[in-house]
Amino acid sequence: VAIDMPTMEERIEDIPELITHFLEVLRTELPAPNLSIQPEARIFLQNQRWPGNVSQLQQVLLQAYMNAKPQEVIALDHVLKASVLNQG
Repeated sequence: VAIDMPTMEERIEDIPELITHFLEVLRTELPAPNLSIQPEARIFLQNQRWPGNVSQLQQVLLQAYMNAKPQEVIALDHVLKASVLNQG
């Protein structure tokens, strides 16, 4: 049985919800209960082409959080650095 899973590029309308979900996961799994993302960073992520699956977005958000520490606010600069690292 073949299951056709659309790529994130085909489901861009889901990206805002995925960002919110992954931030919630990071808040609970890491010592970051007040973790948030600046609107500019969120917009940047929503406008990216995501050829991979949702784990690519999750990894960028995790790396952006690591770039933001000790702050708990993910800024555009943190996301840009994480995106470059995620490209290989």
